[in-house]
Amino acid sequence: MKLLNNLKFASKLILSFICIAAFTAIIGYIGIHNMDKLNTNAKLMYEYNFKSIEILSEIKKNYSMISTDLRIFSIIL
Repeated sequence: MKLLNNLKFASKLILSFICIAAFTAIIGYIGIHNMDKLNTNAKLMYEYNFKSIEILSEIKKNYSMISTDLRIFSIIL
């Protein structure tokens, strides 16, 4: 504590600025790291959900084709 009392005002100001800058850098790094994890998980969720919707769309298309074929076949007979 006596070390801080013996410093000049400019030195105290610079030291406090360095501390605040270090805390800001640490918080920024943590935020960027968490946003990267969030982005990765969002991509995985999108791909998973999109794949299931794509499969359902393919099933619907196949069902429509089968229905059309059955109608044509019933007209022929």
